[in-house]
Amino acid sequence: MLEIVHIRQWMLLYTQRDEQHASVFRDCVKRTCKLLGLEVAQPQVEVLPQDATNLYVQALRTRIRPGTQIVVIICPTSRDDRYAAIKRILCTEVPIPSQVINARTLANEKRNRSVVLKVLLQMNCKLGGSLWGVRVPIKRTMICGIDTYHEAKQRSNSVAAFVGSLDAAFTHWYSRATVQERKEEILNGLCVSLEKTLQAYQRRNCHLPDRIIIFRDGVSDEQTNICRDYEIPQLQAACKLVQPDYEPKITFIVVQKRIITRLVAMRRGGGDGEGQANAPPGTVLDNTVTRRYMFDFFLVSQTVQMGTVTPTHYIVLRDDSKFSPDILQQLSYKMCYMYYNWTGTIRVPACCQYAHKLAYLVGQSVKRMPAESLNDKLFYL
Repeated sequence: MLEIVHIRQWMLLYTQRDEQHASVFRDCVKRTCKLLGLEVAQPQVEVLPQDATNLYVQALRTRIRPGTQIVVIICPTSRDDRYAAIKRILCTEVPIPSQVINARTLANEKRNRSVVLKVLLQMNCKLGGSLWGVRVPIKRTMICGIDTYHEAKQRSNSVAAFVGSLDAAFTHWYSRATVQERKEEILNGLCVSLEKTLQAYQRRNCHLPDRIIIFRDGVSDEQTNICRDYEIPQLQAACKLVQPDYEPKITFIVVQKRIITRLVAMRRGGGDGEGQANAPPGTVLDNTVTRRYMFDFFLVSQTVQMGTVTPTHYIVLRDDSKFSPDILQQLSYKMCYMYYNWTGTIRVPACCQYAHKLAYLVGQSVKRMPAESLNDKLFYL
């Protein structure tokens, strides 16, 4: 791990029927944490008499001691209402990072060690630690990701999530979610979110970034002009709110996953013979099939075991820094390595995936804005 946060005080909550699973979990944590160089103290143990949502809520409201870093809950089954109630309490009323574990994942003794290892890595991230990093030689730059969540069935409000980097290694993030009108893709709360992120960046680094690179997910071709005319001016307005004379160079990139374009590599002899294969990770196509009057490219960032790999389409709507195509392409690919829930690459830059996870958690479970004290942690992993 790149940066370790030792767990000095934490709480373990479970029901009586999961006593054995909880004991196995504690033993595995004790053995596994030594391999990671992580110090984990004995937890505050709270046992519920039965599996009732109101008992979980009452325990979380009344039994968490001051100074508790994280709460681990072992649930006997997977139930959306219970999960939503737990996350709502721990994201708003009692803002503490939490880890919910399904007891069934601890039932297989052969897999327990790998399961607990992944849980400890997630807990370290949720407490502000970092697992790995990539070298990005761009100084005084903040990278941001934006995504939205829409409830398909219910007529509830949409959620817009904004995630921005706080350090030069792009391993620490400031995350903020805002609730907006249903099915409204354009972010009215973008101004406040960027302002808060810039203030957090300044507190940490004692200066503001010279460049802001924004990856905007979830925008269709029809909405790109609205992004250019409506969202980017909000960004500039947010910068003025931080300091009246602050004018950073803004790069705004739309990220599109739902596309029909496919890239195929042609084999020409060699050990595997001739034929077609998936394009390898890192493949970029920035000519011939791209838009004539736009700065865009296709990037294959991940490996698939079955089927045809789908590239991701990047459209650069604005680039005040005048980056060369190579720099933006390499940056986009490197950021696909920085998602801490997966050890390989993902389809989109990590900041977009973090924004997606935050928007989904708030829209699906929390239903309201999380507490400000959690914004500098990846509490939604």
